[in-house]
Amino acid sequence: MTPAHVLNLDDLDDATAPLAGGKAWGLARMRQEELPVPPGFCILASAYSASLDMPRALTTEVLAAYERLDAGAVAVRSSATDEDGADVSFAGQQDTFLNVEGGDALISAVRDCWASIAGERAEAYRQRIGGDDDQDRAMAVVVQRMARAETAGVLFTRSPWDDALMVVEAARGLGDRVVSGDVDPDRFSVLRESLAVVDQVSASHDAEPCLTLDEVAGLARLGMEIERVFGHACDIEWAMGDGKIAILQARPITATADDSEVPRLCNEERAWLTRLAAPQGTVWSRYNLSEVLPAPMPMTWSIVAPALSGRGGLGMAYRDLGFLPGADVMDAPPIDLICGRAYYNLTREARFYFADFPFGHDYEAIEEDPRNAQYPEPKVDIRYARWSFWPKLPYYAFRMLRSERRLRTRLRSYDRTMDERVLPEFAAYAQGEEQVDVEELEDADLLAKIDEWRDRTLSHFARDGFKATILAQFALTGLTTAMKQELGEEDAARYARELTAAPEADMTVAMNLDVWRLARGAMTTDAFLARFGHRAPEEFELAQPRWDEQPDAVGRLAELVRDGRDPSERLAARAAERDERETELRERLGDKWPAVARKLELSRRYVPFRESVKHHLMLGFRLLRRGLLTFGRRHLADADDVFYLRIDELPGLSRGVDMGATASSRRRRRAQLLRIALPDVILSTRLEQIGDPPLVADVERLEGVPVCGGVADAEAFVMRTFHLDDVPPAGGYALVCPSTDPCWTPLFVNASALVMEQGGVLSHGAIVAREFGIPAVVNVRNATDLIATGSRIRIDGTRGVVSLLEHVPAAQPTPP
Repeated sequence: MTPAHVLNLDDLDDATAPLAGGKAWGLARMRQEELPVPPGFCILASAYSASLDMPRALTTEVLAAYERLDAGAVAVRSSATDEDGADVSFAGQQDTFLNVEGGDALISAVRDCWASIAGERAEAYRQRIGGDDDQDRAMAVVVQRMARAETAGVLFTRSPWDDALMVVEAARGLGDRVVSGDVDPDRFSVLRESLAVVDQVSASHDAEPCLTLDEVAGLARLGMEIERVFGHACDIEWAMGDGKIAILQARPITATADDSEVPRLCNEERAWLTRLAAPQGTVWSRYNLSEVLPAPMPMTWSIVAPALSGRGGLGMAYRDLGFLPGADVMDAPPIDLICGRAYYNLTREARFYFADFPFGHDYEAIEEDPRNAQYPEPKVDIRYARWSFWPKLPYYAFRMLRSERRLRTRLRSYDRTMDERVLPEFAAYAQGEEQVDVEELEDADLLAKIDEWRDRTLSHFARDGFKATILAQFALTGLTTAMKQELGEEDAARYARELTAAPEADMTVAMNLDVWRLARGAMTTDAFLARFGHRAPEEFELAQPRWDEQPDAVGRLAELVRDGRDPSERLAARAAERDERETELRERLGDKWPAVARKLELSRRYVPFRESVKHHLMLGFRLLRRGLLTFGRRHLADADDVFYLRIDELPGLSRGVDMGATASSRRRRRAQLLRIALPDVILSTRLEQIGDPPLVADVERLEGVPVCGGVADAEAFVMRTFHLDDVPPAGGYALVCPSTDPCWTPLFVNASALVMEQGGVLSHGAIVAREFGIPAVVNVRNATDLIATGSRIRIDGTRGVVSLLEHVPAAQPTPP
């Protein structure tokens, strides 16, 4: 029996899918799910003839199938066997013929589709995406009854520039004009969660949009259903006539935005921030979290962001201490991702303290000098008062007094709670969970474990840990305030920094000592990894391998400090200096000393929790990473692709949903976004700086925040990201970098000074600089752009000034 070369769409199955091509099989799958796809048939690739000859038997088959469609006008579309895959779409690269009517016209259109497989557009596309010119290619053809199209267009179930949105583009008439770009369509941006239209742009500002909001919502609902069927974001062509929607095609969103797309990406970010901005203006600043998680992957952000909301571990810590986060931050962190990077939304951040109480940041002062947005403190400003605030003023006054009493009460003994219960209990829990054989767990049990680890780490432990770090900041602020009246603001801040330096209980101090012991042969690699194997460069990013995954790197780390100065000697020297400063301060303060001494004692007890909490959090992160990679290995071609998914998408992956295209699409989109240049501080009145930040002036004197006193003249060593292979063999340099984490330890050991673009008094770099006793200045804007390796610079860690003495020109950042 001669095999059939023509099958109805409803008769396609897994066996015939390879011969039907991506387009036909996609349409068939949607019809199987009873989605509104017009009926049709497929001429399989087995019938394809490169000579374009069509045998009589095949002609008869095609015409018979055409008759079964009741003849009339049809659409004839290519369905190449290398089309619409996870990484390439061939959208528009082969031909489509609309309103084809009659047998002769149909046969001619099929031949023309076959011819388009080797057309110039398709060949150019294959070359651009790296296709194999020598592979055997064949063409299937889809024939469908023409759908009535009063309005038509495309639907992207995920905007390429904002995962929370879908985009509908529409124009009157046939949709091929929208796909080809022959018309300017109306555009609607729709929230995926609620299907609410949040933005619409009409091609003609004087005319009504070609879709009603109800019609947009109907398309959006269908788009979500289609995405469910395929398990990835889709680019969908549709038509609408007589009030009915017809789906004409669905393929993965895979196209990479090239350089010409950068302006569009920038405009999308600006439009989104415009909607987010408060009437009085909003400031976004890269500080705090952006130092340790500058550009989170989708999986990492889906896990970490809820923990930073009012309902998460951070919000619970604030509430435990008597604060009252507002309703608008209960489900949202005070951080927005702008072009894939973490920025604090200072308007939302101020709502974490006492709901409607008018805390805010001075927008005008930040606009005048953006450095005011680095580690800012909100202040009372009645301009931020909502109408609901004034009747509640007595209530807020009561809550604020109660919060301050609660903070002072907790300060008395919460450090013991952390040391005796919270830290050891979580360490014991994590150690026990390390014994779980994740490879033996069924998917459902593994997902349950991942949820458990997330909850125990970022809700329960983070709740207690964040309280300790909040109390550390409160204690340090109290110490500085107690000295300010007698010493002045500058000296008070200096003494507070120096007297809390190099605390023996600091986990960073302990790790630096152990790296030295490892380097000198007094400790084995296994012993070091048993204590610190869960740490890593950029360790808040779950996609980053931990040290115990790459023990060779730890050995190389140790080699770099082997010939440096013994850190225990530095610690002893710093302790002696600290005692001298304490004696000096006691003499200056006289009878005021006892009150300051009590606050100093509290600060010394709590400051180490900034590092020890992070150390323990990473125990939970290692568990999460292990579980996620195991799940990725089971269900993805590349296990690391799991970090391009979100935590809520894992159950679908377990059910067999193909998420490969989604991961590929997000990888490319993220890479493109991270190429966009951004300023460290973004103001809602200066959004044009996204993609075009002000050029850095070549200046001789840079100012920042002093974090460790002293003056050093040294040759600059500039490092934007940490690489073991790039560390200079000789010491004595001034390290210039954006920010630091524990993996930067060897550079501190041999450095004579530190300059950081980000960070505050309690940042990792500041703590290590004080531990080693090297002059340090942080929050030095554009330092890595203005200072070049080899330049001679002077670092004044007392006044917070970096001077360029002899310098080679620093190259300006390369624009995207």
